Amino acid sequence: MIPIFIPTKARAGNQKTAALLQKIGLQYTLVVEPQEKHLYAGHLLENNRGLAHSRNYILNLHGVISHA
Repeated sequence: MIPIFIPTKARAGNQKTAALLQKIGLQYTLVVEPQEKHLYAGHLLENNRGLAHSRNYILNLHGVISHA
């Protein structure tokens, strides 16, 4: 199965994609920043780096892109 990652920030109470994936039985990972870790479960990133940083983290994690 292809891993599913959802970058998210300030949407702990409004996780429509995660709710849908859970309803149909697919596993997923929420990718969040540390200041929101108490609101979400997922990989922890650096504070206040934004969704682009989260997206790049996901791509780096799976070898799609790399930064030297």
